[in-house]
Amino acid sequence: MPLDVRTMIHDDKAYDFGVLEGNDQYAEYFNQLVNVCNRLLNYYRMENDENNYETIVVTSYLQRLLYTVQGLRIKFTHTPDINRSLWIDLTESGFPNCAEISNISTDFLSRDSRLRDIPAAVILKRGILDYLITCQEEPETLLWQMSERTYLEMLDQEKLFLTFNQGEIVKQGEIVKRRENEQVRSYVTSWACYDFQTNRPYIHILTFDQDADKQPLEEEGQTRLEFLEVLRSEGSRAPTVDILAMQIDDAIESIHPKILKRICLGPLYSRLLLEEYDTESIVDPREPMIRELLMKYTRRHEDFLLFFTQEIIFSQRQDIRKSTFLRGSRVREIFFIPDTDPETYQHRASVVHNLVLLPHVLLQHITKVLESQIPGFRNARKITYNDKGIINAI
Repeated sequence: MPLDVRTMIHDDKAYDFGVLEGNDQYAEYFNQLVNVCNRLLNYYRMENDENNYETIVVTSYLQRLLYTVQGLRIKFTHTPDINRSLWIDLTESGFPNCAEISNISTDFLSRDSRLRDIPAAVILKRGILDYLITCQEEPETLLWQMSERTYLEMLDQEKLFLTFNQGEIVKQGEIVKRRENEQVRSYVTSWACYDFQTNRPYIHILTFDQDADKQPLEEEGQTRLEFLEVLRSEGSRAPTVDILAMQIDDAIESIHPKILKRICLGPLYSRLLLEEYDTESIVDPREPMIRELLMKYTRRHEDFLLFFTQEIIFSQRQDIRKSTFLRGSRVREIFFIPDTDPETYQHRASVVHNLVLLPHVLLQHITKVLESQIPGFRNARKITYNDKGIINAI
């Protein structure tokens, strides 16, 4: 059954999204997302020390994303609402639309009241079995109630990947001097968001200093609450990393961002998402070539290509700027963006790493000429997987 593709207009821009139809497509798409998450997990575990902070953080968020995918599978598989189907963003994403992630938070708020209206699991299981024996067909209403109960019971904010996910604040060492008469504490923290414009998951890792005369961030109090609120306010979306770093720097005078690393997952391409997609509506220049490659050289419908990017911006120095309206001055971080590298300048980052995860059999058929024709592919690090899911980083 072909993927139902529709278009919506937002802020004068056209966005294509796919709508799943039937349990077979749900199963195929969610199996694909599970494979994507598991192979990314295998890659990060293979490439890095398991005790490394970044490895711990990234794998934790990927596990939350995997858990969320499994929750969405249960939510939509037996839905009785013929007008309600999972939205998949097809405009340079391939992941579920951000609205689906946002709706999970809404479901969490109504979870307890909805659970009270659904029979207990043991009663539903007995009813499903009795119906199967008596009627020799699936009891759609009971299956929906069972899947809804299972989904609602899964809703745990500590396990889900929501539109914003805050990590721990970890202190690094004791108080140190950065400049004369300036003492600071050093920290690292992380957060992840599901951006509403790109419909992609983003993972952030921030290394920063805090002026030592302020209440330590590891202590509960107003200082910690103010910092966490800034991260939620600025980190719930995904502007360029220089803007994000400067916004955090500007928000609190005593906080000084030093290194911000962001991992963007997507876009995701697969035969399921591309084979019935009308090429005339494509806005992503990669899609026609990738679709042709997938159709020609991959054997399995679940094979996919995932592009993901690592952007890093770091402070090269500090600048003391006098305030125009207030007495005194403020310390500002000056972030390094090389103007000699077109890609880093475009991303507004200090360093950019492009990576692509793809089937090993597909890479074998991509020539140097074809490689140069796929935007962002030639300079990307290739990470391949075989039919058994084994990862090989090239």
